[in-house]
Amino acid sequence: MINQKSRLVISLLGILIITLIIGIKLNYTKEVADSKQTPIKASFSESYLAQTELVKISDLVAEVKISGEKAKLVKTFEVNGEKDSFAAKANTTIKIEAPVTIYDVEILDIIKGVEKSKKIDLIFPNISIDSLNTSIKLGKTYLLYLYKNENYGEKAYSIVSFSQGIYLANNEDVVVNGEYIKLDEYKKNIRSIIE
Repeated sequence: MINQKSRLVISLLGILIITLIIGIKLNYTKEVADSKQTPIKASFSESYLAQTELVKISDLVAEVKISGEKAKLVKTFEVNGEKDSFAAKANTTIKIEAPVTIYDVEILDIIKGVEKSKKIDLIFPNISIDSLNTSIKLGKTYLLYLYKNENYGEKAYSIVSFSQGIYLANNEDVVVNGEYIKLDEYKKNIRSIIE
């Protein structure tokens, strides 16, 4: 039998636990609200693909020039989670807000794929992913591996891979893994994979 003193201790412990849970919840809510102004930082391991796989999964591989910035917006993603994830265990959907920039892009040369328009929209998240360079600069020329992103319109595309889908190019060279490769040779190699 539980005596009066034990009941009092159990009651006080219950109140303490409830107070602690409410405090954590309020602090977490405040941290989430405060974090909306900070850039998203993700830490993950993106698998490296052989160039043949990269070309295969791309809807469009093209040399492009970033001609302008069309819009900045916040995209909300809903994640239900995999079998053992927090979201699945909690039986909840997690909403993630990610800042996105839509760039006006001029197609200079299509290496793989078909696009009727010489101008496309590049949907690009404003995020920092570990040591990957995830930035696009206006006026610069890139060789991009892209997939069709119909959520933003019929001429909208996104990068296939941040570690392998963005290559800075100039009139003669493309920078691949920190090395300069002749742009024409690199394009020729991609075209040979397609054939």
